[in-house]
Amino acid sequence: MFYLRKNSISWITLFLLSLIFYGCKNHVTSPPPPTPPNPPDSTSHEVIWEADTLGDWNSWINAVWGSSPDNVWAVGWITRGDWGTNIVHWNGNQWEDYDYFEADLNGMFGLDSNDIWAVGETLHGQIGEALIAHYDGSTWKTVHVDYENPYLMGVWASAPDDVFAVGDRGTILHYDGNAWTKMDSLTDKQLRDVWGFAHNDVYACGAMPPPGEPWEPILLHYDGQRWKKIIDTTNLDEHAIYTVWGSSADNVYFNAASWGFYHGNVVDGWIKEYIPDDHTHISKIRGSSDYNIFQVGDYGIVLHYNGHSWHRYNELLRKPGGPILSDVVVFENSVFIVGWDDINKGIVYRGTIQN
Repeated sequence: MFYLRKNSISWITLFLLSLIFYGCKNHVTSPPPPTPPNPPDSTSHEVIWEADTLGDWNSWINAVWGSSPDNVWAVGWITRGDWGTNIVHWNGNQWEDYDYFEADLNGMFGLDSNDIWAVGETLHGQIGEALIAHYDGSTWKTVHVDYENPYLMGVWASAPDDVFAVGDRGTILHYDGNAWTKMDSLTDKQLRDVWGFAHNDVYACGAMPPPGEPWEPILLHYDGQRWKKIIDTTNLDEHAIYTVWGSSADNVYFNAASWGFYHGNVVDGWIKEYIPDDHTHISKIRGSSDYNIFQVGDYGIVLHYNGHSWHRYNELLRKPGGPILSDVVVFENSVFIVGWDDINKGIVYRGTIQN
């Protein structure tokens, strides 16, 4: 008969238990495999473009803003036979005309779908006076006319009671929720664009002087107390800072005609970057993040930064004379670009980003 002594059974039992214990211990305490690093944020350069032509001859679109790809507004002038409209709305399927005829509108910005600002000039008088319109979710209406100041070009807001509008002859108007007041801009040159991040961190740019005066590419910054000149260079032929935008206070971009494209901030300074624009005039910079930025301008130039590189969409380029692309609004997966083509009809490029 085959048998094991009691002591042998005890040793075997202990041996088996130790194997189970150490096996479990090693299983529990084994370090997990290393987590691969997150890939750098980026978007695709691949965009599917659709083009909408709006209006008859002598139509143009100056500015665009939207709260979503299904709720986009554009302003300018869209000729319809003997008359037309200066505000159109994209509802996700088609463009709709809105009845508002009191102004030539040049710029727009919104805080949400029920709080949108547009600026421009009145339709009367020898020199356009500043005009500001507002949309409250149901109606566009004029909320301010300033006969003592010239036409306006751009608008930006941090809150319903903190709105900045800029325009010709160095005009900067500010709304505090009760009234519009003029601010000291330290310049008499035309201001074309404004962008900010808070009530005490706002940029404005421009350059175009009155006839006969020297060019003065200028970038201004507001710190909540006063405007200061950051860049102030005179007598640079055909130089102007036409547009400024930033994804955050640390990442601000501006483009100066024939001068270059710069990135930085008011504290750390500015670095010139290469973009494939061939010194073409850039009208506007806008983006949805640091890795989804568009620039648009003359001859149909469209540039995109995806977090790694700049790309030029040569399929949208045209011969000198048109189209002129004036503004752009960027969403996470789509982009709307507006302007007018070489036969003076309003044009909208609707792009779907293939992420």
